[in-house]
Amino acid sequence: MTNVISALTARTQFGQVLSRVARKNERFVVDRRSQPQAIIMSINDYIDTFAPTPE
Repeated sequence: MTNVISALTARTQFGQVLSRVARKNERFVVDRRSQPQAIIMSINDYIDTFAPTPE
């Protein structure tokens, strides 16, 4: 699941965001001035999505 949050929210609630990323495998798109700037996702989610283990 991907959530969109503002840069201010990401900054002020970073610990909570990281906790949700780690525990619930959530993804966050960080917006700044209504433009997507970054994605926060767990390392395991990243590996599974973009660098799967070769068979």
